[in-house]
Amino acid sequence: MLSIGIIAVVALAGVVYTRIVSRMYALRDRPDEIHFIDTRDGVKIALFRYTPRGRDPHSRPVLFCHGLGANMHNFDLTEGYSLAQYMAGGGYDSWILNLRGADVKGIIEYDDWDFDFDDFVKKDVPTAVDYVLSTTKERDLCWIGHSMGGMLLYSYLLTGGDRFIKAGVTMGSPVRFMSSAKDLSRLLKLRPLLRLTSRIHANLFARFFAPLTGVLNTSFIKSQMNILNVDTRVIRIAQYNAVTPISTRLLAQFGEWIGKHGIGLSDGFGITENLGKITNPLLILSGKADRLSPVEATVYAYEKVRSPDKAYVELSAENGFSADYGHIDMVFGKDAPGEVYPLIREWLDSRISAAAENTASA
Repeated sequence: MLSIGIIAVVALAGVVYTRIVSRMYALRDRPDEIHFIDTRDGVKIALFRYTPRGRDPHSRPVLFCHGLGANMHNFDLTEGYSLAQYMAGGGYDSWILNLRGADVKGIIEYDDWDFDFDDFVKKDVPTAVDYVLSTTKERDLCWIGHSMGGMLLYSYLLTGGDRFIKAGVTMGSPVRFMSSAKDLSRLLKLRPLLRLTSRIHANLFARFFAPLTGVLNTSFIKSQMNILNVDTRVIRIAQYNAVTPISTRLLAQFGEWIGKHGIGLSDGFGITENLGKITNPLLILSGKADRLSPVEATVYAYEKVRSPDKAYVELSAENGFSADYGHIDMVFGKDAPGEVYPLIREWLDSRISAAAENTASA
């Protein structure tokens, strides 16, 4: 009887704790519109739209794509920490792609977790791009991808999507893992365990331990960000809202890339080895303190792509930024809204202005 009482007390305490944490950090979605679309294999994904506003809305669509184990809150978190809202305020028709599995408060319930990077590249991304272009009546769009979202841009450009991308921005997006293998090699060790389940409930762990971030900074947390460059409450909110379950098949694929030092599709097509075929305008950003996508990994991508119009920026104190940026800092760093967001918008603005001038003179 005593053991049953202890279990009941612990369970009650867990429920109370969960509700308190939810009230402290849970967000309400703030998009102007939510669009649900079906991929060619019948999987429902979501697009979150932020309509253009500001003094000079040119309505150019920009598609945001989140990273591994993240969702739309990667680009729309709280007031001031929303790259999507910022771009919409600058006149862009902003759309955030929620890839399959990237649930947001149960708006889509996923039962099938048997998917990997290939499904994103061949199904989710083309479906989303086609839908945005069809809805906006535009011929092409801009792309902003963080981490895996940038890896997907490289992959999409190399698999026939290059004609639909006006310009792209990648933020901490690795194309090889040689230098970052120290932090990511844990995936290789977990391979036997990954076969036991179809997904890792990273969201549950992230939510439960969110109040401890900033107090108990594990090596995993430190690998994700420069702790000194983020506001503790903002990161706790991100940890509670932006983390989603992860397909173990997808994780295993990342593990294979670590062993091969490059990324590619399951059919043998190598993304890393074909980067030289990319010619679209690209802005490639990296953080000096990024341990998941180190400087040398992003510099490698910059050097390999053959885009006539390309730029590389290292977010570091040495280059005039407020701090050496880590992986997550690029979107949620203390000063990211004031120095990273404008950098992205100004670069895209100049590409659109140049295209408009060329069209007018033609």
